[in-house]
Amino acid sequence: MARKPVDDRTDLSGLLGFLSPRENPGLTGHEEAQQTLVSAFKSNHFPHAWLLSGPEGIGKATLAYHFIRNVFAHGLEKCSGDGQLMALDKLDPVFVQVSSLSHPDLLVLQRIRNPKSKAFYTVIRVDEIRSLTKFFGFTSGGGGWRFVVVDLAEDMNNNAANALLKILEEPPEKSVFFLISSAPTTLPTTILSRCQKLRMFPLLDEDLKRAVQDAFNNSLEHSVPEGEQLTYALQKAGGSVRKALQYSVGNGLALDKQLGTLLARLPNMDYTLVHGLADRITVRGAEDDFQTVHTLLSSWMARQIRTTVSGRVNETHSRLFPRQTITAWSELWQDMHREKAACLLLNLDRRTHIINMFAKIQEQSRDAVGR
Repeated sequence: MARKPVDDRTDLSGLLGFLSPRENPGLTGHEEAQQTLVSAFKSNHFPHAWLLSGPEGIGKATLAYHFIRNVFAHGLEKCSGDGQLMALDKLDPVFVQVSSLSHPDLLVLQRIRNPKSKAFYTVIRVDEIRSLTKFFGFTSGGGGWRFVVVDLAEDMNNNAANALLKILEEPPEKSVFFLISSAPTTLPTTILSRCQKLRMFPLLDEDLKRAVQDAFNNSLEHSVPEGEQLTYALQKAGGSVRKALQYSVGNGLALDKQLGTLLARLPNMDYTLVHGLADRITVRGAEDDFQTVHTLLSSWMARQIRTTVSGRVNETHSRLFPRQTITAWSELWQDMHREKAACLLLNLDRRTHIINMFAKIQEQSRDAVGR
């Protein structure tokens, strides 16, 4: 089926044409994370705030909604003996309410559309956080737990983060906050200190393949790609379902190849190609491509850092990423996330941001080679 010409998403955590995390009936992998949540809940000492962190698109928000549905439906009484959550039928009233955001005990805080421009705001604003006052002003619909999902937590501006902090300091009784984050180091330390941290990891190969197949099976707009495209997408995805889907149906593969051409020339940089890429991903309507390039660059840099730390390097790799430069590369990785957040928050020129980002990568590469 053809892709819709208009992006009518109400949930930016999903990809157009695929189920969003709150609509996804299943959860693939993350058995240890499930067990951690279930055990904590059944211990009667359940933390009021959780930070679910890990790479983009691996299932962090999906886990949060999966857990919330299980609490609403049966209070986790039907979980398996090894602490694994149940998949609810799509026609189950709880599933319908959560997927449609109509459950009275669930509030999702995320970037919303500007009613005038119809475009999504670049940040989660303080107005969204203030809606918590009304949410907690009502008695729980079932007299039990109430959940708030903040997705993504790093999208909050300073005012929003400060407003949320005040609530986290004195949370209402039987309330739980799930903060979803792909870049937890960009969050205020005051927020981090009030959250139980649950680090999640990329999916293993078989889990990734099964999750991607499920995503296509549940899509009304996309079919499984033919030939080698899906195989290539799975290999390049790094355990992320989102990346695999982007590579399969979006511009991810083309952007990945373009980045590969640029990065292969380090410590030199072809700025004709850089400017061409910047032009392509910063025009109106290319927001997904802008995000994809950031994801690809972040994954590339993290992968190089891990390779150096592991000691499994070749001559080309060790030339650009010698062990003594890993701290500098790690700082650049964090700067890249912070500057992206600032670019979106302050509505700075995205084209300039992209060009500056590649300039810093080139500078760090030349410093490494010159040592």
